[in-house]
Amino acid sequence: IFTPTEAAVVAVVYAFVISFFVYRTLQLKDMLKMMVGSAVTSALILVIMGAASVFGWIVTMENIPALIRDFIMATTDQQWVVLIILNLVFLVAGCFFDICAIILVFTPMILPVLTAFQIDLVHWGVVEVLNVCIGFLTPPFGVGLYVLSDLSGLSVSQVMKAVTPFLIPLLISLTLITFFPQLVLWLPEIVFG
Repeated sequence: IFTPTEAAVVAVVYAFVISFFVYRTLQLKDMLKMMVGSAVTSALILVIMGAASVFGWIVTMENIPALIRDFIMATTDQQWVVLIILNLVFLVAGCFFDICAIILVFTPMILPVLTAFQIDLVHWGVVEVLNVCIGFLTPPFGVGLYVLSDLSGLSVSQVMKAVTPFLIPLLISLTLITFFPQLVLWLPEIVFG
């Protein structure tokens, strides 16, 4: 019914109406503080994305993706080995960097590798996103742990203890969708033929 952007706007309007008129927990004096906080967060994300775009441009101009492809092709000719290597790279990167930055920086670098090893791009897109989301929550450096700690008021160690049991099924899911692409591709194949 909505595009993602329109759905976000509808959700914000809905939350505003419910908070302001129904629960009466939101006051006009709080609005300025919330808008400033949103503007600062948006600016931070845009700076990260801008820096990642510049880095991606430099990487492309220096032909680093082709060098990476040639190195991996000289190392192995097995698709499953490439998938394991890329999974490990993205899991580790997810622990240290913002999700948007990882996707903007690393994806153009590995695209030639994916095409050289005939890895379906839709399949890899799902694997990549799951990788960085797991890395985002992985102790001890996952950025998401610190965000959750700040929002919940709990210590980082408490958040780590709460998150750790969820990493096991996530890693099992990652392994399954990495090595059985049809788990991801069956629906797009039905819809798009």
